[in-house]
Amino acid sequence: EEPFLILADHHEIRRISTDGSNYTLLKQGLNNVIAIDFDYREEFIYWIDSSRPNGSRINRMYLNGSDIKVVHNTAVPNALAVDWIGKNLYWSDTEKRIIEVSKLNGLYPTILVNKKLKFPRDLSLDPRAGYLYWIDCCEYPHIGRVGMDGTNQSAVIETKISRPMALTIDYVNHRLYWADENHIEFSNMDGSHRHK
Repeated sequence: EEPFLILADHHEIRRISTDGSNYTLLKQGLNNVIAIDFDYREEFIYWIDSSRPNGSRINRMYLNGSDIKVVHNTAVPNALAVDWIGKNLYWSDTEKRIIEVSKLNGLYPTILVNKKLKFPRDLSLDPRAGYLYWIDCCEYPHIGRVGMDGTNQSAVIETKISRPMALTIDYVNHRLYWADENHIEFSNMDGSHRHK
């Protein structure tokens, strides 16, 4: 199958080919999509629709735009990540200052991280190594990680970081990338060998 991107602009979710030749509107009329992820094995799109003060939801639908379901009603979710290997869904809640996990269908929600979080902003998973990474961008800006089972929580990057906003993983080269105020940085997965 041809490679594609899935993107959202607050009110719509779209699918576009990487060369820009094929563009499909998947869903429109959404309130405020603030995060999105994709389970390519099951072909489900997951997204956070933040519609305060009425509450926020984590929803999912098939890649073709059908069968929309609410997976979770939650306070103030800010980021989500799909574990395509273990079939789990991870999300951060900035009001509760926690990171939670459940099965992809929403069953068995559990608090994974509830210590040393102020404003968990973005999430990224390394399911092969068994780690969840997050950005915290408030009083104590840092990049943290925890085992996907909730063990071994630690700060990976906690110096020379001011306002981290986005985080991703290069699975081929085993690198962690993040956007900070006016630059993009990367390091090894344990935070060593940082480069701008």
